[in-house]
Amino acid sequence: MKLTTPLIASALIISGCAATPGSNARSTAAAPACEIDVSPLTLPRPVYPAFAASNRVEDFCEARFDIDGHGDPFNVSVRCTYRDFADAAEAALMQVRFDPALARQLPAGQQCAKYPIAFEIEPEA
Repeated sequence: MKLTTPLIASALIISGCAATPGSNARSTAAAPACEIDVSPLTLPRPVYPAFAASNRVEDFCEARFDIDGHGDPFNVSVRCTYRDFADAAEAALMQVRFDPALARQLPAGQQCAKYPIAFEIEPEA
């Protein structure tokens, strides 16, 4: 079995966000509509959960968070179908850096930053 590197969207879309009741999200705070297109300074490198990889399970996650004055994400909430993927996506996202100027453009505590992370397995040849 050959695993691909998890696919990561090349651009970060910042938009209004609110968790859906019963979702895998860690926060349910509603947020105002705010849309700013930005790119991370470093890309997340999530670790594919071993059990999911051995069972050929794939998932798509959406992370929502704030960005502090140092360009670090915080107040991170990740929604995926499976908890193992959410944990892996959150751990990877916490290593990502963004332009610190974004902290002045985003409303604090609103989780307006949105970033998709896909976990996919290459088809066997």
